[in-house]
Amino acid sequence: MTNDASDHQPICAPWVLGVVCYAQMSAPGASHFLEGVAGELLRRGHRLRLCRPDDPPELVCEDADLVIVHDGLSPAQVARIGHHRRHHGGYRLLFRHAALQGLAPGMFDLSGYDGVLAAGRAVAELCQSFGLAARVWVWPDAADTGRFRPVTGEHEGDVVFFGAWGDQDRGVELRHYLLEPVRLLGLRAKAYGPPIPAAAAAQYAEAGVVYGGWAPHDRVPSILGQFRCTVHVPSRARCRLLPGLPSIRLFEAMACGVPLVSAPWLDCDGLFTPGRDFLLARDAAEMRRHLRALVNDAELRAEIGLHARRTILARHSCVHRADQLMDICRELALPFSPSAATALRLPSSVEPGDHAQ
Repeated sequence: MTNDASDHQPICAPWVLGVVCYAQMSAPGASHFLEGVAGELLRRGHRLRLCRPDDPPELVCEDADLVIVHDGLSPAQVARIGHHRRHHGGYRLLFRHAALQGLAPGMFDLSGYDGVLAAGRAVAELCQSFGLAARVWVWPDAADTGRFRPVTGEHEGDVVFFGAWGDQDRGVELRHYLLEPVRLLGLRAKAYGPPIPAAAAAQYAEAGVVYGGWAPHDRVPSILGQFRCTVHVPSRARCRLLPGLPSIRLFEAMACGVPLVSAPWLDCDGLFTPGRDFLLARDAAEMRRHLRALVNDAELRAEIGLHARRTILARHSCVHRADQLMDICRELALPFSPSAATALRLPSSVEPGDHAQ
């Protein structure tokens, strides 16, 4: 059986990297994922520093071998770090592009960067077509399996959802794939996310969905364990523009072994197997059928949840992404130093501006 990342014993790296990661705290896709990768690199003996967007590169990048900048930062902050790299830095500089702010040719100045870590093939292809960087690697999201693992207990409800209400189009998607199926089936459901407008709160209440407010991601495994299944509703507009980019919440729910039903999205990167790792609902009627089946069939829940967790442990943990990052470092011919491992960690939760979709 595959072990969790947290079950691995500390190992001694044959060489030590000094790594700096810039992440926007209100972007959970950045803080969850990069913290998990940083923790794995630290466990291997590398030096780590996770920085806020306004930390000056003149101070935090001085002794770095590798700097990773997440696209949750503003274009001005991204450009400032690139300017420092061009004029003062001997480190390698990579841009992690998850397309949180969309993707346009002139949005980010990456002229000082050595390459892009794209969250999916669609992002990589657009980066290449825009000529944003000389080198692009596909580096998808992953689950921190040290934090996201099954939490067993009595089920207090049927369905749980994590995500933002968003704009009018997003509200239509949530009514179609979450609120109406819950209401028609009479399920016990709860939704967590950033503050919602009064009109959205009324629609939640009318459908019988309890709004639980914002949940720190450290609480997510225990919350998931209280429900029989969870629902993933990706933004339809985002899926059309950038197919194959599921929310980080999908990875984390699967790591917790909780069966998941997803609204339509095209897994063009072949991350998962529909019908084995999760159930795909192509319309509201299919969403109702899948939710009814999961709520009423404990064996089906166990089968889907176990298969999903095994897939995460085999292919999509932060351990795997750390391995891939080390391969990229070798491609970049990074200089390595024998410094002792130290770390500056981000806080364990993001602020209620969480905008995971």
